[in-house]
Formats: sequence, structure tokens, C-alpha cells
Amino acid sequence: MPPEVLSGSKVEAGPGIDIWALGVMLFTMVTGKLPFFGDSEDEVINAIVKKKVKFDCEKPLSKEFKDLITKILNKDPEKRISMFDLQAHPWMEMSDEDLEKSIEEAKVEDEEEKKSEDDELHMMEKLNLADKSK
Repeated sequence: MPPEVLSGSKVEAGPGIDIWALGVMLFTMVTGKLPFFGDSEDEVINAIVKKKVKFDCEKPLSKEFKDLITKILNKDPEKRISMFDLQAHPWMEMSDEDLEKSIEEAKVEDEEEKKSEDDELHMMEKLNLADKSK
């Protein structure tokens, strides 16, 4: 259910609700996880209504996929991608080769980001040890 339905707003059935459902299914098929989760039904509803979708996934995801999912799972139904724009989105039109290239680029970016985070953490640990030794 999209956030506008879960928040209790008076909403008429329309394409935006279906597009949201397609986004949840697409996210789940590609990542093997749900885009919003929690330990209880209330936590799941809260995540759908208030939290941004996170791409916590072991496998790399192309920037085109992330962009598409972000547009599909937009909390504001007025700003959610239309079916026409969804069909014309670059991720929908990528060839297998282009998709593989984009995923490989995402792998490199993910590794660089992780290395940068590890370097930052290592530097902070060094600074903390230096402060403690004074």
C-alpha cells in the first residue's frame, strides 16, 4: 500500500497506487528484499509513510535502477513517476550489455565508497587513540 493510502488520506484508486505496487514488486524481484521493513506492522507502515527507500543490498545496483525506484516509490503521489515516463525510463530501455556495464560501474563505486568509509573510520580511531594517550 502506498503512503497516501496508509496515512488515511481520502484517495481514489488510480495509476499512482498501481505504480507504487509495481515499484515494490520490482525492488523485491531485483534485490530479493522488501523496500520497507520493520519488526511489526506498525513499524512497516511507519517506514512506508516516513522513511526513504534504502538500497541495502549485497549485490551492486545500477544508478539507473536506483533512480527509477526512487521515482516510483516517491511518497508524494503527485510527484510519483507516470506510467508513460516509467516506460521511457533509461533503465527500462537498457540492453543487457549496457545493464552489465552499469552494474560493473556500480561495483567499483560501491568498493570506492566502502574504502573511503573504512579509511574515515580508521582515521577517527587513530585520532581517538591519540587523544586518549595525551
